[in-house]
Amino acid sequence: MLATGLLFYALEYCRSLAITNWRESVLRKNNPGFVLAKV
Repeated sequence: MLATGLLFYALEYCRSLAITNWRESVLRKNNPGFVLAKV
């Protein structure tokens, strides 16, 4: 059970990092319309 919890936590952590990196890359392109459409 502990291993399952750790695996789920790791997946959520990686997913949040990917979303953050994606949003930063989009914001760097200065395209607010695209950001608003995807949020």
